[in-house]
Amino acid sequence: MSIGTVWANIGLADHLPDDRPLPSFVTLPNPTRGNSVPVRLGPIPANAHLSLWDATGRLLNSVTLSQPIRANTTITLPLTDTKGRYLPAGIYLLRLATGKRTYTTKLVLATRR
Repeated sequence: MSIGTVWANIGLADHLPDDRPLPSFVTLPNPTRGNSVPVRLGPIPANAHLSLWDATGRLLNSVTLSQPIRANTTITLPLTDTKGRYLPAGIYLLRLATGKRTYTTKLVLATRR
């Protein structure tokens, strides 16, 4: 399910301009386990920023997407902090910043394999 679908289901889509579609932004599977998570994106403008945060607001990992994404594309985001240490099980926030807009989704990391 995309964040646009979630927003439409709770009424936030009524407050967004109709001329710009919401980007697709989903992690599958969620909850996930392992050392990385696939994130499906698209369409997204150039210079978008994808970041992973813990529940205390600490930035753990980030990726800048220098090229625009026109169609659905899957990238693999490592589930590590900035020092390369694997993250423990828990609830994390995945944030996509595209210019003036920011989209956030919850990512649940189950126990490691």
